[in-house]
Amino acid sequence: MQRNTYNNNNNQDSADSELVFVIETCQNCKSHTWNTRHDESKYLEYFNRVSQAIVERIPSAVTMRNQIPKAYLPYDLYCNLIPNSDANLNTFMQVPRTGSFEVSYKGLLIFSKLQGGYWPNVELVASKCEQIIGADQNGEDVSPYLAAGSTGKVRGASPSKRTTAKKPMGKDVTPTKNSYSPDNSQQ
Repeated sequence: MQRNTYNNNNNQDSADSELVFVIETCQNCKSHTWNTRHDESKYLEYFNRVSQAIVERIPSAVTMRNQIPKAYLPYDLYCNLIPNSDANLNTFMQVPRTGSFEVSYKGLLIFSKLQGGYWPNVELVASKCEQIIGADQNGEDVSPYLAAGSTGKVRGASPSKRTTAKKPMGKDVTPTKNSYSPDNSQQ
């Protein structure tokens, strides 16, 4: 049986936990064997190893495989979701990308196999998860613990205080009338 959530408290409703780590993993690898050499059991093995390491460091944490809590909907990172209007279900299923093994927390990308091209160091990922929880709970900057390029942006909102945006080299870039943003999309 495939395990989609991992936590220490099997009676707890996983999506209601405040410490939910989302792990997007490639699945149905047999359907794309014509152009990849993926072994789905390796993705499941890494999900279990990373989940176990996270829960050992953060006992109240929950990991979810290819699903996200509905509370995470506003984060830009989670855009590949299957619609769910059932009020009794508090999660969305994710459509995983081919070759993905992505670890995130509240829209913050902690590890990306798609960006890096390599499997995670299980203990390092768990350590980064623990550090992000500590920094987030203390209102500190979490950007040192994120995967390259992660912004943690919320759809339709100004940039989060949780991350520090770096300015591009050279001159300042300011939005123009032709720049897209949710505020000026209807103009």
